[in-house]
Amino acid sequence: MTEAAGEAEHRRQLRAFVRAHHPDVGGDPAEFVAGLARLRGTHPATRCGSVSTRPPGRVDRPADDDPRLDVPVVLLADPVPVRAARVLARRLRRLLDDLRTSPIRID
Repeated sequence: MTEAAGEAEHRRQLRAFVRAHHPDVGGDPAEFVAGLARLRGTHPATRCGSVSTRPPGRVDRPADDDPRLDVPVVLLADPVPVRAARVLARRLRRLLDDLRTSPIRID
């Protein structure tokens, strides 16, 4: 098995475990942590003693076979840009404030 295939298989096993045992889906938190540590200990890179070069907190991009990538991207056009609407609302508020505070002159 190639190194890339081993990585992909390990990732599949890890994701399947997380989907089945994560506390958010009703899994036991202690069992989840123990299983995660066990699976991370069997990772090919950690078995040979090498250290991961990935910075902490970095999110991996989805796998190429991820079904979320098959969904078309739909962009919706906003009839009035939000910034323009905010500017108009601010101008209207200032105009109404000026009308409320200015004295009325009747000649």
